[in-house]
Amino acid sequence: LCEVLEHPEWATMEEFKTDGQRIRHRVELVSRIEAITRTHPRRFWLDRFDEAGIPCGPINDYGQVFEDPQVRARDLVVEVDHPTLGHIRSLGSPIKLSATPPTGLPCLPHAASRSRCGRRPRSSGPSAHTPPPAHCA
Repeated sequence: LCEVLEHPEWATMEEFKTDGQRIRHRVELVSRIEAITRTHPRRFWLDRFDEAGIPCGPINDYGQVFEDPQVRARDLVVEVDHPTLGHIRSLGSPIKLSATPPTGLPCLPHAASRSRCGRRPRSSGPSAHTPPPAHCA
């Protein structure tokens, strides 16, 4: 990493020599790395790290995740009609079985009922006693 970032001297600096030292000086180390990696687009760094044999991958925002070719090819994002929210994009099933593919609307949170299907909110207010939406039953 130090070589790719064009700072081989970091590898011999006392504050970065060991894992424990890097942890103790994490703020400084992260600041140094970020100052360099901000100088070029992420594709530049991903290519350089890959060429050097450093395992790496992009950190995507939600828009990039939804547009990722692998995510789209695996149908991990599906468009569905939700009973109260209308037409939305949602997570598709990661389980792909040829004989029994997933069908139907995934069980989505409903603000007025359960925080997650099968689990009620921790409060004991009125929303804790509202039945789940029909698609979660």
